[in-house]
Amino acid sequence: MTMFFECISSNVWILYLPPILILPSWSLVISINSNLVNSFRLKKLVTKPTRESNILDQAFSTLSPFYDAIILPPIGQSDHSNILLQPILTHAPSLPTTRLQNRDYRAPNKQNLISRLNTVNWTPLMRLKSCEEQLNSFQSVVHVALNSCILMRTVKHHPNDKPWITHVIKESIKKRQQAWLNNDLHQYNVYRNKVIKLCKRARQRFYNDKINHMHESNPKKWWDGIKLLSGLSNFPPLTSLAVNGTVLKDFDLAVAINESFCSVAADIPQLNFTPIPVSNIPDEYIITRDAVELALVAVQDRKSVGPDEIPNWVLKTCATTISIPVCSMFNSSIREGRVPGLWKCADVLPLGKIFRPKSIDTDLRPIFLTAVLSTILESFVFNRLAPIVMPYIDPFQFGSVKKSSTTHAL
Repeated sequence: MTMFFECISSNVWILYLPPILILPSWSLVISINSNLVNSFRLKKLVTKPTRESNILDQAFSTLSPFYDAIILPPIGQSDHSNILLQPILTHAPSLPTTRLQNRDYRAPNKQNLISRLNTVNWTPLMRLKSCEEQLNSFQSVVHVALNSCILMRTVKHHPNDKPWITHVIKESIKKRQQAWLNNDLHQYNVYRNKVIKLCKRARQRFYNDKINHMHESNPKKWWDGIKLLSGLSNFPPLTSLAVNGTVLKDFDLAVAINESFCSVAADIPQLNFTPIPVSNIPDEYIITRDAVELALVAVQDRKSVGPDEIPNWVLKTCATTISIPVCSMFNSSIREGRVPGLWKCADVLPLGKIFRPKSIDTDLRPIFLTAVLSTILESFVFNRLAPIVMPYIDPFQFGSVKKSSTTHAL
């Protein structure tokens, strides 16, 4: 059994999770344990008797959703029925192509935006009295520059695309198909061979860069990468859900999810904000431009943006210039004791806890995308208040405390 397990593992390692079909003898069926079945997601294909009232002939496979085992009469003098594995689907189900709006972030466009932001005069913004007015001015300047230098464009999104598919491969596929339509056999063969080579190299490069080195150091991430290559990790989109016996879709489903998320804090009374007059602010509480610039440089540019719709790479690349107005907004916010409304907003995305959610209340959890600038301001305030507040925090408080987690609470 150990040799059998190692044989399957080696093929999975080489062929990137290939389809597995095991046709064991009866003695081997008895020895196949749950560990082997669970490790490779094997399912029993034969569910009906094959000899009298017993199932003595079995098949294990990862293709159970795509094949149906049909029991046929025995051949000759055999008392065992025959098993025919018949495909249920003739082809893999394809998801519809969608059109998305995004910006053209090619290098020349990005350079034009950086040059334009570096020449902005931020003095009028710094003369504004409130942090809300300063933020509105900042948003206006940045978005005018974005709309003029990096235009919006419509692109097609193919949900069935593999993670290693690149723009170059798609262009070659397009030329190959065009040659086929034009009956140009020579050009078709050229681009067909080119597509095959590009796909092979891209798949191997993706495996070496993202997955291969994880096999020994982090088996979980290695297995997650294998599932990503095979398409097993793609969760189906949440398009409909049954609520109280009614199937909700589109806008009605969004409203129901929003009401469910809001109901968690519905019984918490709203705080009454009463500004405290401040005559002067000590120098140690003033945020410096250098500190803001360091925080902007540390921004992870690949993370999703929040409601302000300012790309993180803009904050990171133009940190030296943008730190001037951002520092002014931060200090104005602390001086007024107020946070701009946009920085208190968040884009809330429902994420399924299980493969196919069945209940809004138990199977969905909210993911909040807030403005990066509000997160940076929050970190400045936290770092200055934490040393003062932490000695008075309840010892059984584990959330939002450094070097602590819910694991400690358990």
